[in-house]
This record gives sequence, structure tokens and C-alpha cells, in this order.
Amino acid sequence: MLIEQLFNLIRIDSQNPGEYEEQISKYILQKLDYYGFEYECISFDKMKLRKNIIVYVKGTSEETIILNGHMDTKPFGDIKKWKTPPFSPTIIDGEVYGLGASDMKSGLAVMIFLLITIGKKKQKPLYNLEFHFVVDEENNSFFGCRKLCDFKYLRKEQYKLAIILEPTSARLATKSLGNKWLKIEIFGKKAHAGKYYQGVSAPRIMTEILVSITKYAETLRGLDQYPNINIGSLYGGEHPGTVQDYSSCIIDIRVLQEDHKKKLLKRIEELLAFYEIKWTMADYAPEMYSWINSFESDEIIELMMLESGQTEGLLFQGGSDAGFYNRLGLNTVIFGPGSLDHAHQYNEKVNIEEINISYKILENILLNGCGKLC
Repeated sequence: MLIEQLFNLIRIDSQNPGEYEEQISKYILQKLDYYGFEYECISFDKMKLRKNIIVYVKGTSEETIILNGHMDTKPFGDIKKWKTPPFSPTIIDGEVYGLGASDMKSGLAVMIFLLITIGKKKQKPLYNLEFHFVVDEENNSFFGCRKLCDFKYLRKEQYKLAIILEPTSARLATKSLGNKWLKIEIFGKKAHAGKYYQGVSAPRIMTEILVSITKYAETLRGLDQYPNINIGSLYGGEHPGTVQDYSSCIIDIRVLQEDHKKKLLKRIEELLAFYEIKWTMADYAPEMYSWINSFESDEIIELMMLESGQTEGLLFQGGSDAGFYNRLGLNTVIFGPGSLDHAHQYNEKVNIEEINISYKILENILLNGCGKLC
């Protein structure tokens, strides 16, 4: 039944950009209506098609725990590079293949199955639970969790903990990398390539800057999880016989601490200012906040550590909605099935055992109020 939920979710196209989350939210709402759960839908897009769904489950405590999962996926890319169709879930050697299998429809399946268990048993969990099924995480949550937090829809004083079900191989992460997508534009001067000295090559300057900033990032290795820069997009012109007057790039900056990000941005500005050219630098998309604060003395976190066989929390090396909850002052962790090793790539997959383990740990702690003693 749990794996069946994952299969159903993978079959629904929720690419971002693409079909987005309208159909997958309808599927979740059908489940909620069937079991009679209280919920509300909050949309920030003009057409009101991209619904953030908040489900309220009353427990035996006054404290509330959030479980968060995003409904969108990255695009599947070149269909010819998939060995199984991206929307046809397939089991091979104990792993489920399909778009979003790891990031993060397996986490969504765990959330849905927890709700089904509660609905079938008419069970009151130990804590109040809020299930946040959110949109647009793959585009830095512009219409999703970012707005939920910014517009004060969440009652932070009532929350004990936020659990983000991103892929961690069923291990608890208490630290996270955020990201910043930055667009840089350089404006030079056109000229014939035979008289290159009459022009100013924007692509050449862009290349020099990208090499310099990448080398600078390497000098920060002494920092805890030193920053990484990925060149995700690069444009430099159309014809080799012309000195090109325009170049642009979009880079992804991954950091553990916000001050690391500031150092990199300052260095990029210094490099651009060195050249006597016109340039612009702006956010390509709203950034994902990096730092999350997890108080490992919390009894739920301690139980999750025990269940996972850990003595300390891991570092989650992707951006997620965790940073938005943490900015509200919420104790926040990341825990779920799947792995970033298999996310955002062809032939995405998730280990079935990780799904079952993730579900069982959360069921034992949140619904039954115990760990290995259950």
C-alpha cells in the first residue's frame, strides 16, 4: 500500500517548469476528503492552480509538528536517456525507478500513508500534526513555502519541530546547504575578429571571471563545508568571426553559512569592477536560505537519531524548504527516503527499504509515541 502510493504519484506529471502541481494536488485532496481530514489550500499564483495544502491533525498534546513535502519535480530532460519511462514506475533489484522517485515523491508517499494510517485507525497521534504539501520547491519555492512563511500563515509559537522529508537515505540531517542562483551579464564592444583590438570581448571577460571565482572558492576549503560554485548556464554569442559584445551566465552558489555567501558575492563584484565595462549582477531566482538550527537535545530528534543508528546529525547537501521554517525560529531537521545521488538526473530511483524504514520511524515516534520499544 505504501509503495502503491509512490507508484500513483510517479504516474502524475508534476514537472516544474511543465505541468506543475495541479493534478498531483487533486490526487492528495481526494485522499484527504475520503478520510475526512481538515485542510486548507493556499495559492499565490494568479490562476490559483498551484495549491499549497495544509492538513491539520489533532493530537493528544498542545505541541505541533510539521511534516513538509514538495509536489513538484525537475523536468525529465531527454526521454531517450531513460532506461524506463519517467512516468511509468518500475521496480528493479529492490529500487523504484521514475521521475521524482527520490526527490521527493517517496517522501510524499510516506506523508500520505501516515495520513491513511491515521484515517483508517481513527487514531490521535501523540502531537498535533500539520502536513504541508507545497508547490514550487524546485524553483526555489517562489509560490510555495517561502510565501507561506513570509505571509505569516504559520503559527510559529505553536510548533515544536519541522521535519522536511527530502531524500537523506532515511538518515537524520541537522545541517543544510542553501543555494543562490545568480545571473551575471557583461556588455563589451562588437568588432570584426580580424581587428579584435577594436572590440571588447564580453565572453573572454566572463570566462576570466568564472575561472577566478572558482579558484577563489577553492581557497575557502578551510571553512566548514566550503562553498561550491556550479556554472549552470553560459552564453557567449553566435559567430566565431565576431568579437561578441554580450555574455551572460547563471551560477549556482551552495553554502552552509550565509556569511560564506556574502564573501563570494563581494569577490565577484570586485572582479567585475576590475574591468572597465558595463555589467549587471542580479538574483536569477529567490535564494534558498542555508542555515538550519536543530537542537539535538529535543526528545523527538533524539529518538530519530536512535532509530537511525546515528550519534550526530548529517549535512544535507541540497537546498530545501528547511531554511524558511528555520527563519521563523522553528527547530528544523531533514529526514526521508531517497538520495541526492539519484536526484535531478536520468533514471532517478529510490530504495524500497529506505521508504519502509522512513515510514516506520515516523509512525513509531509521531503516531505511537515510542521508538524501538514499539
